[in-house]
Amino acid sequence: RENTYDIRAARHRKRARDMGCSGGMYTTGDHIKSRFEIWGNACWICKGEATAVDHVKPMSKGGSNLPANIRPICNSCNSSKKDTWPYFVDTHG
Repeated sequence: RENTYDIRAARHRKRARDMGCSGGMYTTGDHIKSRFEIWGNACWICKGEATAVDHVKPMSKGGSNLPANIRPICNSCNSSKKDTWPYFVDTHG
């Protein structure tokens, strides 16, 4: 599982570089791992098992690849959210 964070970090660094995003070129697997730990390895939207990395403000909308913009997300929520910005979670449902 440790290697998974490094692989995700490398993929997102390349994407950030290709998209010309500000910052985040040095985001590491340890940064992503710590973000997952902060959120209890749960999706930040539905609280289910996190299986992917989400950029809260999508890089396509000017978001960075910095750790502060990264949260764990499940595949279902990631597919629903896509590149929506801003994205609001209904906490009263």
